[in-house]
Amino acid sequence: MRRLSRFVIVGALAGALGFAAPALAQGAGKAQCKHCGKQKAAATAQDADEAILLARQALAAGDLERFDAAAALVGSDHPLRLYIDYWRLRLRIADNRPEHLSAAADADIERFLERHPGLLVTDLLRRDWLLNLGKRQQWTLFDRQYPQWVLRDEPQPACYAGLSRLARGEAVPAETRELLMQPRDLPEACNLLLETMASREQLKPAQLWQRLTLSLEANAPPAIRSAAQLLNPALERRVQQLRCAADRRRR
Repeated sequence: MRRLSRFVIVGALAGALGFAAPALAQGAGKAQCKHCGKQKAAATAQDADEAILLARQALAAGDLERFDAAAALVGSDHPLRLYIDYWRLRLRIADNRPEHLSAAADADIERFLERHPGLLVTDLLRRDWLLNLGKRQQWTLFDRQYPQWVLRDEPQPACYAGLSRLARGEAVPAETRELLMQPRDLPEACNLLLETMASREQLKPAQLWQRLTLSLEANAPPAIRSAAQLLNPALERRVQQLRCAADRRRR
């Protein structure tokens, strides 16, 4: 009886130890797997952040293929995924893209704007699209989007809006005319507006002289040449001679 009791006790201990060992191993395995999951998530996040930097570089280079390769590594749940989508649309209408003067991206851009109203990234894309629409003289789309542009951090859309008004036979607003009289080089759209208004005699000679004077004071050669050419081709040559003489004296 005592011998049987001893065997029962030993068997019970062996059984307990036998079952305990796998349980301990299973618990350790779960802890290790949980730790591995955290490491994997951290590595994935780091890869996505590096991919965003690569996408930004590809955007600056105008390389759509490199951009798409990097963008594919950024998950849809990443906090900056919306900027990736914005950058891709911006890249499609960049001046160095062969399709930038076509309507290929218009529908995709409009969908993006409708899906994400009120966001900074939305207004940035709207500004880029306005510049593209103005260059293409797509005034119907431009006129629909321009009032919704909030930032107003770039003069060219306002100048394109002035050109749109001229195309409809309307006057250019006073605030846009003031942009043309700033003492600095004018961007492409504003130069085009200035030339168009001058050709339609919507600028008085005194205003063109004012533009020339401001350009001389700002020492802005492209603006000087543009204003002088609008006043008189002969005057442009005389201004150029005066500038060359001034340069020689400075030497």
